[in-house]
Amino acid sequence: DRWGWSAEELADRTIPSAGLEESGIGTLDYGSRQFTMRLGADGKLELRNAEDKLIKALPDARKDEDAALVKTAKSQFSSARKELKQVLDLQTARLYEAMCVQRRWPVADWRQYLQRHPIVGRLLQRLIWCEHAAADVRLFRPTEDGSLLDADDEEIALREDAVIGLAHAALMSTADEAIWQRHLRDYKIKPLFPQLARPLPPDAGSDAVAINDREGWSADTFGFRGAFTKLGYQRAQAEDGGFFYEYGKSFVSAGIRVVIEFTGNTLPEENVAASLKQLCFRALAAGELSDGMPLGEVPPVLLAEAWADYHKVAACGAFDPHWESNSPW
Repeated sequence: DRWGWSAEELADRTIPSAGLEESGIGTLDYGSRQFTMRLGADGKLELRNAEDKLIKALPDARKDEDAALVKTAKSQFSSARKELKQVLDLQTARLYEAMCVQRRWPVADWRQYLQRHPIVGRLLQRLIWCEHAAADVRLFRPTEDGSLLDADDEEIALREDAVIGLAHAALMSTADEAIWQRHLRDYKIKPLFPQLARPLPPDAGSDAVAINDREGWSADTFGFRGAFTKLGYQRAQAEDGGFFYEYGKSFVSAGIRVVIEFTGNTLPEENVAASLKQLCFRALAAGELSDGMPLGEVPPVLLAEAWADYHKVAACGAFDPHWESNSPW
């Protein structure tokens, strides 16, 4: 509040670096010799000696070295590895939410707090970005050397008055989508998370408050629970009698909760037959029992992603024409 930053802007400015400098290198000091750590291609920290050769682990102290200093360096490396995993997990989740809610960054902020960050900058290279300026919109991908490439492999320079956001199929033409799919294949990029091939549902932009094209798709409750959990959904609070009938995922920065209803389960949970019902969206401020939001008020990317989740959960089962009579509840 003191600086006028939003919660997300503050989070951008306070991302830990796991002991790495902007160059992507961290120093581990043994006194008479130094070792370095850096982020490897596998997303883990790798160690190198003074000759820049890869080593599997930090060595023990020599007789002429300060044992306490060596112990500190080893502790520093251990802490850095733990912090790195936390940063990768949290920042991946933050970038995904930013895509869903269609967040935009001023160019200067995006460059300073994301692209130049020794860990987050690496994540950015596995995503397609969009520069929004008054005149037009341009798609690009950051590369390891700091350049920004368009779909034709031409380097672009960001305009300082533009804002930057994550690209998504819901906001792209089919031609652009195909071009960028080819770009990712050509460069052998494993996307941080899917951005392409996730279209908008037919009811996008309408006054409808729910989507039910997977109603009646059935599996068992543990199968559904596993699918929901993998996608980041949590079960709703139990109602009277210990029953719950939905899973949800909150997007706090947009004030929206995605809700997928099903025929229910009890606590403690039992593995019984269950069927999906509808997908809807609720304003977080309105509470769990509020009516669904009109689909036209949901950010298009969030709508497309939630619809993809709905279909992915359904895919762990199959449609049952007798679903209404098969639930024990």
